[in-house]
Amino acid sequence: MPWVEACKSLDPDRIKHLVEMWDSHSHYRKKINFGGSWRNKWDDEYYLPEEFEPNLLVANQWFIDNVQDVKLQFFRDRVFIYTNNSKHFNELAELNVYNTLHITEVSLDRPRGTVKARYPGFLIRAYFRPTHITQSQRDTLINFINTNEADIRTNVGLERFISLTPNKYTYLTLRDYFFVDLREEKLLSVLELMCPGLVRKTMDIIYEDK
Repeated sequence: MPWVEACKSLDPDRIKHLVEMWDSHSHYRKKINFGGSWRNKWDDEYYLPEEFEPNLLVANQWFIDNVQDVKLQFFRDRVFIYTNNSKHFNELAELNVYNTLHITEVSLDRPRGTVKARYPGFLIRAYFRPTHITQSQRDTLINFINTNEADIRTNVGLERFISLTPNKYTYLTLRDYFFVDLREEKLLSVLELMCPGLVRKTMDIIYEDK
């Protein structure tokens, strides 16, 4: 689906803004480059069909409606959707906004509600809710992580979030793939007390048999 990455923020207003920007850019190219053997190249690359914005908004609404049930990975013209619910494939087909759809099934050899980990000593993985937070919530979360540094492990995405500077667009935005691994169950209780409403789900950690 062309430019489906515009849905990455799940914000319809941002999609409309990007479409308007791309359309203006296309118009600008046509106005200043009169003739020339390469003019059609620009026209083809930046031409926006009439259904372009409506299709993005339809896809975006589906992402919003199902964000708790899927994991999304965006690239410019494609999106990978990870889910345990097979019905979503038919739902996506019925939207009639994608050029092509492919499905791949994976069998997992682990109990439901668990996750495998490589780093020993951790019991629980806590995933965060994808949401915008306040500066106070951000400070509290980082304080929890720093205070319990010896007993938790953050994933790369959360580490990058912690190191962001205030001028970054995502400075106050949690993603659904952010997580922390905890050595003790009581740390989960502390996290939920300090940061109420930010934990989306928890999973028991299991390890490969040696």
